[in-house]
Amino acid sequence: MQSKDLRDSGKRSGAEQGNVPTSGQDESDSGRAHRDEMRVQAEQTYSPLEREARTHVETACAAFHLTRKPQTLRAWACLENGPIRPRRINGRLAWSVSDIQGLLSGN
Repeated sequence: MQSKDLRDSGKRSGAEQGNVPTSGQDESDSGRAHRDEMRVQAEQTYSPLEREARTHVETACAAFHLTRKPQTLRAWACLENGPIRPRRINGRLAWSVSDIQGLLSGN
């Protein structure tokens, strides 16, 4: 009965007024925008592997160059089942630049 009263009085619910997202469309657009923003930041942060002066890079950098999520590389390290394996330095993962280059070239 209360919903009929709302309709009769001309009041609209929050979803009808547009205050509450009614579908995942708004959320997926913001998620896509966030991913694009993060991609731009990553491209500005990581230099090409050819110009990398370090012998090993952190997980986020390795994931960027391999076009994988950092969590994927962490799983490779934990399960020891990935195409390359990192070194563990003081509890942190360090991925060999030469291993990444070899993987990308198909060797």
